[in-house]
Order: sequence, then C-alpha cells, then structure tokens
Amino acid sequence: MEKKSTSFTRSEGYGIKASDYTVTVWAYTEKDAEPAVAVDATGTSIYGYSQPSSMVTLSPVCTEIVASMNAVSLIVGTDSYSNYPSSVVAGRDNGSIAVVGTYTDPSYESIMHRGPDMVICDGSQYNQVQVAKTLRNSEVNSVVLYNAEDEKSIIDNIFITGVAMNYGMRALDVIESMTYAMNAIRSAVSGGAGTSVMVTLNTDASPTVAGSYTYVSDMLSSLNGNNVASEMNGWAHLTSEYVTKYNPSCIVILDSGTYSSGDYGRMLANLSPEWKNTDAYKNGNIYLLCEDIGELSQRASPRSVQFFEILARILNPDSFPGGIVVPKTIGNDYVSYLTYTKDLGFGD
Repeated sequence: MEKKSTSFTRSEGYGIKASDYTVTVWAYTEKDAEPAVAVDATGTSIYGYSQPSSMVTLSPVCTEIVASMNAVSLIVGTDSYSNYPSSVVAGRDNGSIAVVGTYTDPSYESIMHRGPDMVICDGSQYNQVQVAKTLRNSEVNSVVLYNAEDEKSIIDNIFITGVAMNYGMRALDVIESMTYAMNAIRSAVSGGAGTSVMVTLNTDASPTVAGSYTYVSDMLSSLNGNNVASEMNGWAHLTSEYVTKYNPSCIVILDSGTYSSGDYGRMLANLSPEWKNTDAYKNGNIYLLCEDIGELSQRASPRSVQFFEILARILNPDSFPGGIVVPKTIGNDYVSYLTYTKDLGFGD
C-alpha cells in the first residue's frame, strides 16, 4: 500500500523495500485482487478459533449473519431486537435462546450466564466493543464486526464471521450468491439516467438521512442514484431548509415502526411544507418502505441484497422485465416485488 493511499497495489517482484510503503502484505489472493480481510474491527485476528458449539449475537446484523451460516442451532443468546429468522423467535419462545441485553447495552453477566464459546459483536456500538474486551479477558472468544459503510464491509463481516466460526466455505457460498445477484442487478440498470435521491429514516421536518460512508449511499452510487446528502457523513441529521435546498426528485423512507402499509395517505398529509416543496412530492415519487422491508433495509446483513433490488426497481422502473411494478408503499409483501434476490432470505 503506497503512502497516502488506502488501496493495495500488487508487486511485480520480490525486490521491494518495505519502508517505501505504508503497509506491505504477503498474502494469498486471486490475481490482481486485494488480500482478504484478516482481522476484525478491533484488529484481532479472525483465524485460529475453535469451531463453537454455542454462540451469542449482540445485534440483528450479527444474528442474521450467523443465521446465513445455517447455524441458528448454535445461538443461545441475542440482543432484544434480533427477530430474524423465525427460528430465532421460536428459540426465544421456547427458552433455548435468551435475551442478553439491548443493541446499545449488552449485559456481560447475562452473556456469561449462557456460557457461549463465541460472541459476535457489532463494532458500530461502543458498548459492544467494550464488552468484547471484557469477554476476552474472561477467555470468551469474541469477534467484533465492522461498521457497515459500504458493500465491501458487509461482505467482509460475513467473511469474518464465517472464518472465525470455521464455516469459511459456507461464508464464501453466501458471498458468491449475494455478489452474483447484485452484479446482475447492476447490469440490468446500467446506462440508466441518474436520479437525485434522499433516503431517510423518518418523515420529520428535519429528518435523519443517509450521507456518504453508509451502505445506502454506496448502493445508490451503483444504481444510478445521486445521493443529495453526499456532503454529509454517515447517518446525519438534516435541517429542514436543506430538504428544500437539496430538492430530491425521489425520496425513499426506511420506516421502522411508525407506519404500516395502509398509512401512505396519512404519511403524505403530515409532511412538512419543506418536504411538500420538493420535486419528489410534486411528481409523486415518495416511497415508503415499512413493516418487514422497512426493518430489513436498516440492517447491513446478507439480506441487504433484497433491499438493493427494491431500491434498484424504485430508481430504474423501466430496466426490469416481468411486469413487476413497485408501489409507493412496500411492507410485509416485499418478496412479491423481487426476482433476482427472491430466494436469498438466508436462514428462514
């Protein structure tokens, strides 16, 4: 990795001087590919763990990644928000899976009470990083996933989890399925016209929107979407006047419980004047993703490929054959609007 660069360059020979580079890596890779991720979000090697017989997952994303390994039977504890796949809910109902805290406040004592061989933590939460340190001091294997800022980090998190669990081949199968579907969708929409888009978590006058360094913004960039909030970083709070200033031609709302499928008219009526002054409102291009798809779209898990297809169909309605028309509201019936990723539920 050359100085002032964040990308690896493949050496053409062995006669290099390591001090000329920021990082020098000797690693197995495919030709012209970057080395695979080898450490978790805390810099701890993902190799050398024994295959676990019991696990705790501390976020819905962690739970869904383990489920994609076909390993729900290993889970003995989760955070309170993990509700997919249905076998996790069934495990909680029959007592085989315990709640060990919330997404933001995991309980060390509750985790230890379950006696797991491995704990999968979400690096986007400071308290989870701290509990991972405490668990490691107690000789419990703990893996901390990266904050999912883009497609690559989602893929890396799946790879990290699979390798740590000694389910590496299954992880590669999941990654291959996701990548194949996403590449097919990208190919279908290639050459489409760019659309200015605002993706938000709520319908407040001053909403929380997806800025740069979010997996949503990364998806938009490969689906002919121009993120109007790209000058913001992460999930950012947008003041109301900026909604009018950015004037998106399309707005996608990722709702996590405020609305249901029958609430579209009520939602539109309650929008602020700033929202109603946008081209998206005037042209009827506001989409509400609620219920199951609203929840799914906020999780950077293997199922994010299904959100990717929904987003592609919203932004490029004329690029897909088959007569599927995406409505302005999508909820529990979201699978009805999928073809490329319809069977990629990973676990249920």
